[in-house]
Amino acid sequence: MNVEQVEKVLREQQSRRLRVGEALVELGHLEADSLEGLLTKFHAEQSRYELGKVSLPAALQGNLAAEYVVDFFPKLIEQVSKIRLKVSPDSSTSVEPFSMIASLAIYGGAGVRVSLTSDEAFALALLAGVAGALPDPDHETLQSVLAEFLNIVLGNAIAALERHSISVELDTPDLGVVAESSYWFELISTVGKATLGLELVEG
Repeated sequence: MNVEQVEKVLREQQSRRLRVGEALVELGHLEADSLEGLLTKFHAEQSRYELGKVSLPAALQGNLAAEYVVDFFPKLIEQVSKIRLKVSPDSSTSVEPFSMIASLAIYGGAGVRVSLTSDEAFALALLAGVAGALPDPDHETLQSVLAEFLNIVLGNAIAALERHSISVELDTPDLGVVAESSYWFELISTVGKATLGLELVEG
């Protein structure tokens, strides 16, 4: 479609109070039987960016990055692995880390460091989902898969933040180090054990 055709669609839509999709059908730019499928696909894509009910400690409330991370985490982990989990609504300021530890931060308008610590069973299940089963993966490989999953989560959060005109930059991951001032959420998982940490970061 060219600019003139788009303007015609918009005029038609406004004058008759049609939805844009209906106006496209009326003007012959879209087949009626394909409209429903396109709308379903559009709404499915948009639902990735809609926040569910997110319960965060007072210090993290209002930080959209933290809200998106907590909301996206169980959805994305189920997409990439067979792990199903819920993020506990309660948080703690201390954690006894599991053997696998990774963290990744974004800096900017909604800066946050996200940490994930898990036992071997959780990391192995995540590895199978992200990269397929590897024979006898070592400790660093398992920690790296946690970091790679955090990269997926934060990548989705960054895309969502851009819709709010919030600009952030992704840092490089840290392995084996637990952030000291994080709020920790237990991950209630069908495979293994894990905790999710969130820490506000400046700049």
